[in-house]
Amino acid sequence: MGSGPAEVVPVRIDPELRAAVAARAETDGISGAWHRPSGGVGGS
Repeated sequence: MGSGPAEVVPVRIDPELRAAVAARAETDGISGAWHRPSGGVGGS
């Protein structure tokens, strides 16, 4: 992530990209916001 503080920015992610990111996180054994059915990061 770099050496500076992170910044939260609102973005739209299409369903196909979201599914690909969730699949990659599952493969890599990472859990978190991508697995939330409510819409993940930033709400729905």
